[in-house]
This record gives sequence, C-alpha cells and structure tokens, in this order.
Amino acid sequence: MRAHSSKYATYKKGWHQQISLRLPQRPKIKKPARAIFLSIRSRYLDTDNLYGGSKPVRDVLRKLGYFWDDNPAWLEYYCFQVKHKERNQTDRTIIGIEWVDSLSTQDLLSEKAEEFGFLDQMKQFLP
Repeated sequence: MRAHSSKYATYKKGWHQQISLRLPQRPKIKKPARAIFLSIRSRYLDTDNLYGGSKPVRDVLRKLGYFWDDNPAWLEYYCFQVKHKERNQTDRTIIGIEWVDSLSTQDLLSEKAEEFGFLDQMKQFLP
C-alpha cells in the first residue's frame, strides 16, 4: 500500500483495533505457520495490491501472537480472492492459520519449477 508513513500508521492502527476486537491475544508459539488469506470482494485486485494489502493484517496477527515472525522462514502465506455472488455485499477477509513442524516451501518451489519447465535452470539456486 502506498501512503505517507503517518497515514499508513493510522491505517495499521485501525486494522489492529478491528482484529483485536475479534481475536484474543495469545502466547507466541515458536513454530512455523501456514496462512491463507481469502478476500471476498466486489471487484478483483491485482496481485500486488492483494498481497500488499494483507501485510498490515499479517503484522497485527504477528503482534497478537498468531505467528512467531512473518518472514518466509516462519510463515508461508497465500492470498486468494473471489467475487461476491450478489451485488451490494460487504467485502471481507477470511484467514486460516495452521502451525506446522516445518515449512515445505522448498518442496513446493521445486514442484512448481518442474511443472513450469524451469527446474534445471533453478537447480543452481536450490540448496
């Protein structure tokens, strides 16, 4: 989201207040997590805005203890969006979180690289 830092801080504070009312604070679990953000909207966003718009929500969930950290070593997240079936419905976001023993990002990356035909080029970068 592009905004002046003071406006962005106000935006994040508003999200924190809204989410805090619905979700309790919890002790942080030092365990990797996988999260899915489903945005139900009246019109589609481009991918950059969809993922960028989810950042303040991830930050709040991290502060409330739902993620240890939101960097890729601790959090694997995916954003999806669907359109409302009917007009004049309120946009909303549904978030699913699961804690896992380890993240399979490397396996997923290798699988998708092979599927799209560029695994050989990527092998030089994979551990």
